[in-house]
Amino acid sequence: MHLLSCLKSFNIRTSKEATSQTRQAR
Repeated sequence: MHLLSCLKSFNIRTSKEATSQTRQAR
């Protein structure tokens, strides 16, 4: 189940990056 935890962390990081990109786009 460690992989799932890693994936969750990665997903959160991607989400943060996506938000940053959206802010930059604006």
